[in-house]
Amino acid sequence: MKGSDVMPARSSTQRQHATNTCIISFANLDFVSFMPIGCVVTLTYHHHLLGYTLLPLGISAVLIALYWFFGKGTRSAAKEDIQTTLFSSFLTFTFFILPTTSTKVLNTFNCVIFDGDYGRFLKGDYR
Repeated sequence: MKGSDVMPARSSTQRQHATNTCIISFANLDFVSFMPIGCVVTLTYHHHLLGYTLLPLGISAVLIALYWFFGKGTRSAAKEDIQTTLFSSFLTFTFFILPTTSTKVLNTFNCVIFDGDYGRFLKGDYR
C-alpha cells in the first residue's frame, strides 16, 4: 500500500467541524419568510427570487462600503478593529446566507415533466 492510498487521520478540529456541520445542517435561514408580506402584496416566485438575491447583495455592498470607508485616511488601531469586525461580519453573513440563496436560485431551473404531451414546465411557474 502506497502512502498516497492511505487516508490521513482527521485532527480534532476537523472532527469538531464535521460534528458542528452535521448539527446545523438542518438550518436553512429563510430570511424572506421572516418578513411575511404575502397578505399585503401578491408575490410570485420571481419576486421571491429577487428578494433572495438582491437583499444579500445590498447588505454585502453596505458592509464592503463601510470597510472601505474606515480604510481611508490615517491608520489607527480603532479603525483596524472596526475593519476587522466588518470583514468578520461579512464572512459570517455570507456563510449563513449561501445555502438559502443557492437553493432558491437553483430551484429556478427545477423542471417537472408532465405525462402525455403536456411537456415540461418550471416548477416555480405553476405554483
